[in-house]
Parts: sequence; structure tokens; C-alpha cells
Amino acid sequence: MYTSGLIRVIFCFKAFVGFLFVVTAAHGQQVVSFTLINSATDQPVVGFDPIAPGSFINKSTLGFTTLNVRANVTVGTGIGSVAMVLSGATSRIQTESVAPYALFADQNGNYANGVLNNGLHTLSGTPWSGTAGTGTASPALEIQFTVTTDTPPPALAASAGVDRTLMLPGNSLSLAGSANSAQPPGFTWSQLNGPSTATLAGTSTANLSISNLIQGVYTFRLTVTAVDNQTATDDVQVTVLPPGVAEVAVSGELRKWHRITLTGLGPLTSETATPNPFSDFRMDVTFSHPASGKTYRVPGFFAADGDAAESSADSGNIWRTYFAPDEIGTWNYSVSFRTGIDVAVANDPNSGASASFFDGASGTFVVLATDKTAPDLRAKGRLQYVGKHHLRFAETGEYFLKCGSDSPENLLDYEDFDATPNVSNRRKSWSPHQTDYAAVSMSAYTWQSGKGSELLGAISYLAGEGLNAFSFLTFSLDGDDDNVFPHRLVSTAAAYQALPDNTRWNG
Repeated sequence: MYTSGLIRVIFCFKAFVGFLFVVTAAHGQQVVSFTLINSATDQPVVGFDPIAPGSFINKSTLGFTTLNVRANVTVGTGIGSVAMVLSGATSRIQTESVAPYALFADQNGNYANGVLNNGLHTLSGTPWSGTAGTGTASPALEIQFTVTTDTPPPALAASAGVDRTLMLPGNSLSLAGSANSAQPPGFTWSQLNGPSTATLAGTSTANLSISNLIQGVYTFRLTVTAVDNQTATDDVQVTVLPPGVAEVAVSGELRKWHRITLTGLGPLTSETATPNPFSDFRMDVTFSHPASGKTYRVPGFFAADGDAAESSADSGNIWRTYFAPDEIGTWNYSVSFRTGIDVAVANDPNSGASASFFDGASGTFVVLATDKTAPDLRAKGRLQYVGKHHLRFAETGEYFLKCGSDSPENLLDYEDFDATPNVSNRRKSWSPHQTDYAAVSMSAYTWQSGKGSELLGAISYLAGEGLNAFSFLTFSLDGDDDNVFPHRLVSTAAAYQALPDNTRWNG
């Protein structure tokens, strides 16, 4: 009898425990996640269904601020209400007794507009067995997320600089690399190919020194590594020509609407030399496209050492022409390089005499379609005048509606440009726009360790105001400001103005 009674007691106890377990499970439903809702459409926001712990919600990227948050629960019965508590940059307490369980309330699934301030948030959701947060509570779910309106940084990018050309016996040069990284990145240079193994110095710095080059084409790669171990690469070509060769090197992305560079090695000269490289030499390159019959004659220019933006060099033997092809397929080129007094401004392209060097050089290259997409304007093509009020993009046929500022005309009267004059103390620093400069996305476009940042900030400010154009002068001597000119004429604007009219262009 005793044994049987004990068995019956144990059986009843197990039955009672089982009953308690079932009851607890009925009231043990969980909040499993939270979903960001666009309250204008009452739909989940892509990428935030659910909101991952530690998420960054960028309202600028979303493009709307009509937001709410829904608590998601496990399927089944037993939930009478969900109590949500939001703290941090935004404070909110909301208890919902009917699904959907919305942080900022709803009417039968029509979500109300909530406010999420910028900053760090902590959100918890606690399910209750009764309505209005009564009865038995199950464990809460808690996550953190950050709300911002900052423009997200662009992908990490590296710049190894422009392609370079040199002529033997010169066999060394330096390359200047950069990166658009929010934090100082690591730099690594390497040689990918070439006719020999060059001697490299500074392979773990931004600037690479190369020596012991021989004739041929080399490719060097810059790899930048961010603090989060992201990497980006960029390649640069170095073309080494034999002594006295009458050739030009073609470099750049050989694509429609992209800039292609032709580089020739001419006489070693300087900005103030006689004969003068700006007035007494003339480089013209004729580009022709047999398939379409198009022909363009494009002027070249004296480029000093080929990297004057970084070196501030005023002498060298590099001559260049830039060309943006408007057709795919094969292009032919031929070079005219002339010399003579004021030959650069002569009406007759055959004035003067052959300057030898690369005069008469010719060749071909093949152009592919652009690989760019908007907002990169190379996806749209060159702006053209088509006999109507608005300019039109040559590639897409879209019209360009100008919305911008017609001032300041002396935008380029800027202290970071070499030898900028300061007539009447009007030279600009653009320092108020330093705060508009975004180092992450713009550092690749500065020069000499950050010069140009204020000017880039000014342009960024205009873009941020919704403008797509602004006008300025590239030459203002004898005009507005008297401080803007893109070439070196004499040491000061006052001295320039004192020269007779027919000698002002002679350097």
C-alpha cells in the first residue's frame, strides 16, 4: 500500500509539473526582432527587416524620414501586449495590445509617423500575457542602433597618380600616391611587370622612388589598406623611351568620353626660357576616326616635368595633349611640333619650322565604350550646343538645365596655386569653406599634402546647395580682379600691365 501510494504521488506530481510547463509555454512567447517601417507606405524598409544589432540608419541615404518601428513576435498564442522602451537620442515608451506592435503607434496597420533623432538608441521589447502590460512577462529583447543624416563615406579608393614618360639616359623618377580614407591608410607599392626589375624605395609610404629603369613599359601598383583591413588598388604606367626617340606615348583609360593623354619628350626648357615654351613652340595633334570620318586638331602644352602639381617644377621636357574621344573603335593620330617666334598664336598651323623631337610622330589606338554610370558625367557624354536654348549631352541626348551661380568670377585667385598674385590684396584663401571639405571623398584631388582643400570645400558647398554649375574666369588680367591667369607671363601682374601690348604674351 505504501509503495503504491508513493507511486501515485509521484505520478500526480509529474502531471502537475507538466501542467505548469504547458501554462508557462502559453505565456512564454518572445519578441524576436524589430523592423524599421516607412510609415508613408506602411512597408518594411529594405535592409532593416529586421534591424540588425548595431545598425546605422542613415536618413539621408533612405531619402525619407517617415519612420516607425514594429516589434516582431513568435507565431502562436499567449501574448496580450508588448511594452517597448526606446532610450538614448530619442525617448519613447509605448505599450501595444493589438498587433502590429508599433513603437510610435498605429491604427489597424496604418503606422503613425515617428521621430528618430540622430544618435545612439537602445530599444527593448517585453511581451506580456495580459493587455496593457499586465499579467506575466517573458524575457525582453534589446538591441542598439544609431541614427544619422551623414553622407556615407565612399568606398576606399587608391590613386597611384598619372602615367609617366621619361627618356634615357634618365632612368629614375618618383610617384606620389594617395587614398580617400577616413583614417590614415597603409601604403604598399609593387611592380607588376616591365622589361626589368626596377629598384624601388619607399614601398611602404605614399611616395615611391624608382630607379635603374631601362627602355620599355613598366606597370606599378599602389595598394592602400584601411584600418578595417579594406584594400583598394590603382596602377600607373611608366614608359621609358630610348634616347632621342621621336615618339609619343598614349596613356589613360582608352574609353569613349574618358581623357586620353599623349606625351612626347621634347626640348629641355623652362617657363621663362628663350625661346619660350608657351609662345615659341606649338604642339598640335590631329585625331581622326576613319569609321565616322570625324577629325579633330587638338593643341598640346608644355608640362614641365610632367608632375608639376606635386613638384612645382617650372622646367622639364614633357609635352602633352589631352583628348576625349566621342566614338568607339580605331583612332589615328599624327603630331605636329613647330618652333618659331610666337608660333603658338599664329593663324597658320604650319608657321615656323619643325622642332624635330616628336614632330611627325603618328600611330593608332582603339577606344572602348565608357564603363561609367551617373552621376559620373562620362556616362552622359560631352555637353554640346545643338542650336537650342539648352546644351545637350552627346551620349544620352538629355538636355542640361543649368542651375548655378555666376560668381565669383575670380574663384581661381587662390593662395594654394603657385605664384598667384595679390593685386589690391584680393587673393583668396577660401578658408570659410574648409568645413565643407570632406577628406574621405576629396583627398585624392588635393596636391602637395592637402593643398586645395578649401577650394574643393567651396565647390562642395555649391553642390550641397543643389547647384550643378558655376561660372568663373580662367584669365582676368586687364579685367575683373587682375589676379587670375593660368600661365606664367612675368613675375607680377603690375609688370605684365606695364609691358607693351604686342609683347605681353612673350613671357
